[in-house]
Formats: sequence, structure tokens, C-alpha cells
Amino acid sequence: MPAKLGALVNDYKVVDDLQSIMLQSKTLGGIVNVAIDQADAQDLTQHEVIASGGVFQSGDRVFRLGANQIPSGIQPKAGDALTDAASITWELLDAALDDFGISWECTARKAR
Repeated sequence: MPAKLGALVNDYKVVDDLQSIMLQSKTLGGIVNVAIDQADAQDLTQHEVIASGGVFQSGDRVFRLGANQIPSGIQPKAGDALTDAASITWELLDAALDDFGISWECTARKAR
């Protein structure tokens, strides 16, 4: 029998080095700021950079955000921004919700 998805909702918390970040999502009504208490951020591996065929660069990061921390109607997308715990702003290159709808995986590059 498949696991109950409700039991998995907080699984994004089961990692080390979580940080609080701010998502700045562009909407038709302007920019919406969303505080996210527990985000996981990892640099892309060299293998991931090479496999991207030039889309991603060394220094790009993947941020994993718990979907239950993002208000209904807001979806992270390319062009949105994240500000991490060190006050570094990152521009989202892409964002995808996992198959279970539990977490967003957002690839980002330091904003210039």
C-alpha cells in the first residue's frame, strides 16, 4: 500500500543546514514576498553543470523549498528571486514541483 502523502509533507525538513530565505515572486499584481523558514541549498555538482549542456554554470545552486510553505496561487518560476540567509540574492533559472507536490526544486544563479 502506498505511503500516505500527508505523512511526507514535512520531509523537506529532514536535511542538514536548512536556512531561512525570502522568495520574491513576480505576479501580475507586482512582487509578492514569501518568507520560507526551512530551505535547503546545495551547489550544483560539476557533473550536473556538464550534463546541462551549458544551461547551468559552476556556482549555480539548487534550492529546495517545502511546497507547504508557499501560499496557494504562488509558484516559483524563472525570473523570480531568492534572498538567502547571507543576504545574497539569487535569480531563479527554473523551478519544478516534485512528483508528490511536496517540494519545489529551484535552480538559481547569483544576481548581478
